Amino acid sequence: MMRAWKGVLGAALAGAAAILATGSPADAVEPAEHAVRAGDNLHLIAAYYYRDPRQWRKVWQLNRASVARPSVLVPGKAIRVEVTPGVTWDIPYEEFRARVRGN
Repeated sequence: MMRAWKGVLGAALAGAAAILATGSPADAVEPAEHAVRAGDNLHLIAAYYYRDPRQWRKVWQLNRASVARPSVLVPGKAIRVEVTPGVTWDIPYEEFRARVRGN
């Protein structure tokens, strides 16, 4: 009886590993640009696009050539981000930013 469960479990794990290895279309990232606004910072941008402000380093790595210091963003400049469908908020960035800042 135990061997039957091990076989079923092994097959299920192998199937799950195959799915994770190939990835699904929802896991595909799409390049996008974000226009920096006055008062923006990498934490805020990461919170919007990745739902995690701690991912600010990811945004910085994508823009190392044009953002020398992560604490200094130039308003009006476009920076690159990678967008995963279904991960960003369902509200526009301006509204997200206003809510975060308590406006």
